[in-house]
Amino acid sequence: MLRDARAADIPAIQRVRASVKENRLVSTVITDEDVRTAIEDTGRGWVVEQNGQVVAFAIGNASTCNIWALFVHPEHEGRGYGRQLHDAMVDWLWAAGLDRLWLTTEPGTRAQRFYEAAGWRLTGPTDSGELRFELMHSTRDSLPCDPRLTLVFETHATTVDNEAGLASGWFDVALSPAGEQQARMLGARRRDDHPAVVFCSDLTRSFRTAEIAFGDRSLPIVRDARLRECDYGDLTRRPTSEIEQQRLRHLEEPFPSGESYQQVVIRVSGWLGEVSRQFDACTTLIIGHRATFYALEHLLDGVPLREAVASPWAWQPGWTYHLRAPFS
Repeated sequence: MLRDARAADIPAIQRVRASVKENRLVSTVITDEDVRTAIEDTGRGWVVEQNGQVVAFAIGNASTCNIWALFVHPEHEGRGYGRQLHDAMVDWLWAAGLDRLWLTTEPGTRAQRFYEAAGWRLTGPTDSGELRFELMHSTRDSLPCDPRLTLVFETHATTVDNEAGLASGWFDVALSPAGEQQARMLGARRRDDHPAVVFCSDLTRSFRTAEIAFGDRSLPIVRDARLRECDYGDLTRRPTSEIEQQRLRHLEEPFPSGESYQQVVIRVSGWLGEVSRQFDACTTLIIGHRATFYALEHLLDGVPLREAVASPWAWQPGWTYHLRAPFS
C-alpha cells in the first residue's frame, strides 16, 4: 500500500535506507531530524507498506526541486514499488508548480538505469563523481510513443466451472463448448495482430485458449506457472460469490492453505522482469486469469492492489500495457 509518509515512519525509513546495496551513505549522516524536515517542512514523503512494514520510501524536496531520496528494501525489489513512488513524487512536485527537477546517483547502478527509463536526462558528473540527472515537466509528457515492449492481456475462455458458478483457482478445469468457441473468436479477432509470442499459464483453461486461438499460426506458445490464477487453497471450487466476498481479506493474508494476491503480484513480477529483458520492440500476448490481470494493473499501471481487486470485473477485448525499459 502506498501512502504519505509520517514522522512515525522515520525509524522504518532509516532502516530501509541502511539496507540498500547501492548509493550507500559513506561520509554523510542523515539524522531523524533531517528526515522529519524533509517530509514535513521542505517537501513530502511517501512509503510503501507491506504486511504492516515500510519496505520502500521516496521523498521530494519542493524547496530545492530535487529528489531527496527513493529507496526500496533489497528483499522487495522487482515489484514495481520504485516506479509507483517515483510517479507519485514527481506528480506532486509538478503540482507544486515546479518545471525542472534534479537528482544525483552513483554511475553504473540500477538507479541510473531506472531514472533513464523514467525519462530523466543525464547532464554530467558532479564534483563528487556522481551523475546528475534532470527532468523537465514537458519531458515526461513527451516521451516517445514507440514503447520498447507492448503487452496485450486477454482472459482465458469460459470453463465448465465458470458456467457452474465455481471459483477454480488452481483446479485444472476444462473449457466448456462455449469457451472453445470463444477461443476461436479470439483467434479471429487477433488475426491481423502479429505478436512475437503468446504466453499463458500452465492451467488447461489458459493454454487451451491459446492453442485453439493461435495453434494454426507459427507463433510460439509458452506456458508459465507464474501466470496462474490465485490459489484459493481450501476454498478451491467454492461458489464464486463466496470468493468475491473474501477477496479483499486476502490481499496480504493468504487464502487458507492457498496464497494471497500480493504473492500473485510477486510471481507475476518475476515473470515480467524476465520477459521485459528477453523481448525488445515487439508485442507479446498473455492469456491469463483475473489474478494475472490484477497483478499487471498494479505493476504496470500503478493501480493500488486493493483497488484492482475491488473493482467490478468487466470483460473487454484485451488490455494493453507499454514498457519503455526492462521491468525491475
